[in-house]
Amino acid sequence: MNPQRPLNEFVKPADVSSAALHLEWHEVRRRVKRRKQMKVALSVVALLCVGLFAGLLLRPSAELFTPGRTVLTRDASQTLRLAEGSRVVVADNSGIELKSADASEVLLVLDHGRALFDVEKNPGRTFVVKADSVEVRVIGTRFTVQREGPQVSVNVERGIVEVRDGDSVKRLERGASWSRSPSAVVGALEPSDEVADDEVIDDAPADDQPRPTKSTPTRKRNGSGKKGVKKQLAASEPKEEDVPIVTAPVAEENDTLAKPPDSPLPTMKPTEPNPADMFTAAMRARSDGKPKEAIVGFQQVCERWPQSAYAPMSAFEWGRLALDTQGDARQAARAFERTLELATSASLIEDALARLTEAYARYDVGSCRRVQADYLKRFPGGPHVRSVNKACPP
Repeated sequence: MNPQRPLNEFVKPADVSSAALHLEWHEVRRRVKRRKQMKVALSVVALLCVGLFAGLLLRPSAELFTPGRTVLTRDASQTLRLAEGSRVVVADNSGIELKSADASEVLLVLDHGRALFDVEKNPGRTFVVKADSVEVRVIGTRFTVQREGPQVSVNVERGIVEVRDGDSVKRLERGASWSRSPSAVVGALEPSDEVADDEVIDDAPADDQPRPTKSTPTRKRNGSGKKGVKKQLAASEPKEEDVPIVTAPVAEENDTLAKPPDSPLPTMKPTEPNPADMFTAAMRARSDGKPKEAIVGFQQVCERWPQSAYAPMSAFEWGRLALDTQGDARQAARAFERTLELATSASLIEDALARLTEAYARYDVGSCRRVQADYLKRFPGGPHVRSVNKACPP
């Protein structure tokens, strides 16, 4: 290298255009902006995790709700959890009882107040809430039941529930509600103005004196508390010369008034049983844990009053008890077949077909597949599709 030559002959500056510089600076700004966004996103995620963890720590622990137990709340609500995963939030001043909880059915009875039910979805299990004579049946949903005496209301937050009040069946979807108003109360009768048999008439004239004209008697309560009626005279006591001559014969003291002969009391016929009373008694026996007695009652309703509105529901309850509590699949199949003969409600027919598939699956695969195909054809989008598809053995 010749030290006499200038340095710029050996090092030449790079020829960078303005467009290339603009692209380089744009890439730098994009990377810086991306790093800032990543920092913000990480901060948000961290805050969310902290909030979730704090919520889990501060969330009140749900107490295990065991069968046969009754919970009464006073001034605060209480959260309960069932062994199968569902949760029940009992409002303040409310009472609820868990009657039974097994793999096939969960039965709760709301005595008074309000409760929120968050039910885990389980196609093989029926979740039932009773409030008075109203039954709410679900598979997996979130709903609220409120009871004030005979008044019951149901509100569905998600899923589908089926409300049964006697033979009336109503299916509610998300956002729908249902309520039953209490019966009208018959007003009390007004007291009669007639004189009672045990009332004493004061100031009655003697038998040998003419009876003056009298006004409407008024009731009077004396100092001893006994009732009496005092006749009010329309005018002052008449003078002796003004008294008209009475020509009617005067009865002697020993004369007695003629009384009509005593008529015999009508014989009371024994009250004949009716389907409503029989159905109510069977439902009460089922709630009291007497399935055999309940089955007999439901069978009698189907046999004696097949045309009544209680017959289809009685046949269905008969089948449910025979299958779930007695394990008698053949008897249950007969009951569900009888339900299909009597039922006119689409929802009841759908439930009967689903349970009939389950009953036949235990001893008759051919009938199980036949009923399975019938259900899928008639109710392709029904709530029991998954359980019906899995019911029949291969």
